[in-house]
Amino acid sequence: MTIPVSAQQPLLEGQLEEAASILRAHLKEQPDDRESTLELARVLLGLEQFDGSESLFTPLLESNPKDAQALGVRGLWHQLNGNEEAARADYEKALSIQPEQSDVQYNLGRIIVHQDELSEEDAKSAESYLKRALELEPNHFQAQFELAALYTRQFDTIKALEACEKTIHLNPYHLRAYLFMGEVFSAAGEIDGVIKLYKAGLLNNPLAHIFRDELIRLY
Repeated sequence: MTIPVSAQQPLLEGQLEEAASILRAHLKEQPDDRESTLELARVLLGLEQFDGSESLFTPLLESNPKDAQALGVRGLWHQLNGNEEAARADYEKALSIQPEQSDVQYNLGRIIVHQDELSEEDAKSAESYLKRALELEPNHFQAQFELAALYTRQFDTIKALEACEKTIHLNPYHLRAYLFMGEVFSAAGEIDGVIKLYKAGLLNNPLAHIFRDELIRLY
């Protein structure tokens, strides 16, 4: 089974409460839909409803400890609870069973990008995971944005900006990508570029008041 079409747009826009409501209603009708169960578990993590998420993925792992997708969700649960060591263990186990998981590739890459010390070897590893996530799922805008974060840590502004542009192309609602590019343009004195960028952001995100505030400040 696949995730209900009606839940896909709210997920893209980050409307997690709406997505959770749609997924719950769907699962009442089709309680054995494993894919939607796992997606709801992920959404609940985004809403910081950790107990609710755990109650969904735990039975799947009890029935099959080698459920690679459920391991990936549990890894994310560990990660969001601050236990990155346990998260990495679950992610690595999940990938050893089923390497074609874009979200697990992404999450493992993201952990490495944001660790305190980032060696050249670490950076290559993170880039490999994130690029693999994009190979598996070309529309994975989160992986694209984490590449921007990685290149920023490496002081490669050009590649970071390119990654942000690709993020916005994949998801015009991604506020952080707009704001990151705006900061870079501002630092370079390209105020006209900032204004154009934030106007585009406001057009795609009319309720994002931060763009209005920034435009008022710039004018």
